[in-house]
Amino acid sequence: MKKRDLQTEIIHRKPTDVMEGYPEYYPIYQTATYYYQSATEISEAFSGKKHGSVYSRISNPTVLEFEKIINNMDCGIGAIATVSGMSAISLTTLSLIEKRKKVLSQRGIFGGTYSLFVKTLSNLGIRTEFLETEKVEEVADRIDEETAFVFLETIGNPMLNVLEIDKISSICSEKKVPLVLDNTMLPYLFSPREYNVSLSLYSTTKFISGMSTSTGGALIDLENFNWNNDNYPEIKELFSRFKKFAFLAKARKVLRDLGFIQTPFHAYLQIIGFETLPLRMKRQCKNAYKLATFLSTHKKIVSVNYPGLSTSPYYNTAKRLFKTYFGSILTFELRNKEEAFKFIDSLKWAKILANIGDIRTVVIHPASTIFYEFNNEERKNNGVNDGLIRVSVGIENISLIIKDFKEALDKLWN
Repeated sequence: MKKRDLQTEIIHRKPTDVMEGYPEYYPIYQTATYYYQSATEISEAFSGKKHGSVYSRISNPTVLEFEKIINNMDCGIGAIATVSGMSAISLTTLSLIEKRKKVLSQRGIFGGTYSLFVKTLSNLGIRTEFLETEKVEEVADRIDEETAFVFLETIGNPMLNVLEIDKISSICSEKKVPLVLDNTMLPYLFSPREYNVSLSLYSTTKFISGMSTSTGGALIDLENFNWNNDNYPEIKELFSRFKKFAFLAKARKVLRDLGFIQTPFHAYLQIIGFETLPLRMKRQCKNAYKLATFLSTHKKIVSVNYPGLSTSPYYNTAKRLFKTYFGSILTFELRNKEEAFKFIDSLKWAKILANIGDIRTVVIHPASTIFYEFNNEERKNNGVNDGLIRVSVGIENISLIIKDFKEALDKLWN
């Protein structure tokens, strides 16, 4: 009998190529790298002449499947999945910053994004200016020859401000500047492509995952911007080879160099979460409207902010853009931090955690958490004060959540 070298056999075992039946879900390719039958094949895969994965920092079959799904949602020409929503914003910014070094951003954006723009990217010579109003005219006035892109959130978090995305996209087209839209708050329900947005971004950790199981992000090229553009010389150089996919080619290179790619297991979890996204989004939006309506009538509430309420200064714009569903996030204000903490600690059903888009209703005190590093002026400019509470409404029986909120409010002193 021939003597076996079991150790060598084990480490050179080939994966099973054929299985009985078909898997219900796309399999997890939990591998760091991929082997080829010849030096020519792997060389062609590296150069892009042949389709194939070579290293999971660059691409992975499970991640590619997730990219196809989210790209299909937004009707784009291609998507890139990243390890987090913040990495999707970072990847987009670092792919667009070439000879132009300025970002023009909506005010009242997510605290993590604000910190990225103001504290981190500024050290790289990238300057971010924030709009002082929601007026379209201000956007037109402040786009200049240094502006690399305009950044908006579909619904500002936590200010819940809604800008006229369609009109701003027209201005950006005129000035040959891409409009980047973080659509984390309204995936599926709002179509950025229809409003001439150039790139849509997501923290897929939120509504797309739906159950706080995993982190992730994505960017999608919506084919609404001409990348054969002198303002972006590196992308323009790629245009001769990749045509309309030139930005995605540039972003893939940045992704490769920075290692921002989504993990296979997280991509798998988010593929599962994606399947119930339409059902969850509609129910959560309806529940949020009911909770906001209740809170707006309660005597202990200083103010309620929800774009679906007719009292919101953004209602008319939101109604025109969003039609029926206005998101599942609302904020309300109590008199001070002490009341806010007492209210939050009195809740029985709502969870206290730093996330949105979960199937469960969750609450947080932004001033002492997400915005704790910022000074009072920065908090004020982002719509945050000590009495503010942010709520992400889940899919529960909303009558139980309203009851929970009512009982917590009743415990506050007069």
